[in-house]
Amino acid sequence: MIYVSDLDGTLLNSEGKLTDYTIENIKMLMSKGVKFTIASARSIFTATDFIEKLGLSIPIVLRNGAFIYDPVNKKILMQKFLTQKQIQPILEFFIDEGLNPIVHHKIDEKLYVDYTRIDNYGEKQYISSRLEAGDRRFRKVDGYSYDSASKFIAMCVIGQNNIQEVVFKKVEKLFPKGYIIHKYVDTYSNHTWIEINHPEATKKNAIDYILDYLGETEYTAFGDNINDLSMLENAVAAYIPESSYLAKAGYSYEKTSSIDRDGVVNKLLKLNSNI
Repeated sequence: MIYVSDLDGTLLNSEGKLTDYTIENIKMLMSKGVKFTIASARSIFTATDFIEKLGLSIPIVLRNGAFIYDPVNKKILMQKFLTQKQIQPILEFFIDEGLNPIVHHKIDEKLYVDYTRIDNYGEKQYISSRLEAGDRRFRKVDGYSYDSASKFIAMCVIGQNNIQEVVFKKVEKLFPKGYIIHKYVDTYSNHTWIEINHPEATKKNAIDYILDYLGETEYTAFGDNINDLSMLENAVAAYIPESSYLAKAGYSYEKTSSIDRDGVVNKLLKLNSNI
């Protein structure tokens, strides 16, 4: 058995931080043989601090399943990229809709996050926070011009909820196959993200890889949003925080206490009370 938790809106509190209580108790459980890891939409750049504070040692899931990372040997075990041919039609669609795509891609060994402007609070909260943190991947560009040398990790657009709902319906209709498309409300900005990923880049697929890698067969999962559903649906046991998006949307998974009351770690302690 392994235990897998999402970060934002699940393991982290409402300020986007790990509490000392969560860190201390997860470390204690792992010291007694509990296998714990994370599955996040974050990149290695924004997840590293949490990985180090928790002292994680088994592979972790990043970018919603596009990457699996070995935190001990500090190497990528698996990665899924979209090609320029795959990304171009949906990129052009977003531009035609007057939206500002945020494009995560790789050229040779360098990672970039391209954007052309900041139009709303959701974009500002995301892009400005990364620039202020010194994230050199982010670059403002005049336009989106790519060729076959680029490998695409993900692409997203961020906007007001009512506008995004209309755009999402168009995306589903125009691009029914070839991508994993998530629409979810961001924990911090309350703006809606539409995110485009490789068709095999799901948290469930990544966790299956880790199970095989570790010789395990079952996992228990903790998540809060739409991009967590694939791993929740396939877990032997699944939990969502009270007041999370999934809880408010009526999903019937068992609830943990709130993220500001260390809900995940308290459930972990209860599940492993015999060790």
